[in-house]
Amino acid sequence: MVCVKYDVAVIGAGPAGATAAKFLSQSGLKVVLIEKENLPRDKPCGGALSLQHLKRFKYLGGKRRGLIGGCPSYGVKVYSPSLETVAEYTYSEPQVRLVLRKEFDQVLVDLALDSGTELRNNTVKDVIVTPNAAKIAVDDGQVIESQLVVGADGANSVVGKKTGLNPAWKKWQVTICAVNEVQVGENVVDEYVGSQRPLHIFSFNDFFGYGWLFPKREHLNVGIGGPLSLTKNIYNMFVRQVRILKDLELIPKDFPNSRFKARFAPVSGIIKKPYGDRVVLCGDAAGCSNPLNGEGIYYAMASGQIASETILRALENGDVNSRGLSGYRTRLMEDFGYDHEISLNLQRQAMNTWPLMENAVRLARADKYLLMKAIDHGLGKISTSQFLLESGARLPISCLKYAMQGLDCKR
Repeated sequence: MVCVKYDVAVIGAGPAGATAAKFLSQSGLKVVLIEKENLPRDKPCGGALSLQHLKRFKYLGGKRRGLIGGCPSYGVKVYSPSLETVAEYTYSEPQVRLVLRKEFDQVLVDLALDSGTELRNNTVKDVIVTPNAAKIAVDDGQVIESQLVVGADGANSVVGKKTGLNPAWKKWQVTICAVNEVQVGENVVDEYVGSQRPLHIFSFNDFFGYGWLFPKREHLNVGIGGPLSLTKNIYNMFVRQVRILKDLELIPKDFPNSRFKARFAPVSGIIKKPYGDRVVLCGDAAGCSNPLNGEGIYYAMASGQIASETILRALENGDVNSRGLSGYRTRLMEDFGYDHEISLNLQRQAMNTWPLMENAVRLARADKYLLMKAIDHGLGKISTSQFLLESGARLPISCLKYAMQGLDCKR
């Protein structure tokens, strides 16, 4: 049996894993990035990058700016369940960059490779942690041995299961989303949604979740998602979403009615212990996605960065067991975890008030300031706590504006 040794093995080449590998490699460690799928590979996702990505990860604005930057989007349109009310806000500057995940993820991997990471195309069969090393058995019969292993292998993390850090999610802890991204050409996208490429968000009376249309440069990205525990038939939900978009003439009539890819995303906050002896979990494996809107790319990259810093400190201190890695969750919570706990509480409250979405969209349409704050929150520009504080203070004014405009706020 062949045994190959590294300082750190990162499993999963998505945003979390590629980011962790990049930072670890550029610090001089010998790092291997293990990915089971052939790259470049696609992933069911909206592919919306907010400005906070470029603000935190400044290297994304470097030589590959044209690719990472994606297609600029200037605004958002929110539709009430009846479709009678549309609240829309347009910014003077782009607030979102819409990317193809196949391209974006490949660039992140390339950045890691440029820093010295070695990429291996293997499926992980087992992860065994011993007092002296972490041993990873892969599908070609080899064993990869490392001082530490980073589990960045998604919601169904093999590392989480094999190490006992996260054996399984409960239904209420994850969402299921269905996505189809179709290349239709830039002229077609211009014709249906315009050159400013606004994000289209839909709510429903009978479904706790949301649907979307994200128009990219040459692609139309259509999706819908909601809690697994409350979503009985994602197929029917997706078919309805496509039908609505066609009825509103936002997508071509020949857009596929029922073809999609589905995935799970954890939306219950950071797990209690995303680290163990010689192991850290990041990204979806650690539950880093936003509980309110399911946004995961930014938080995956942030967790990958924090994981790399934690590992470097543990190696420097000569303690790569749980005690030496125990600061990892604290760092995650301070960075975004506490705000996600507030979002989780808000998510649970929203379940009880979801039938009020019709009036909520009308209220937002009546007060552009309130709408802007809601969109800023959705785009990650302000925290959940800040949004609750500012929107709560604004609500009396918003209600007055709504009353003055009358009860009929149709388009």
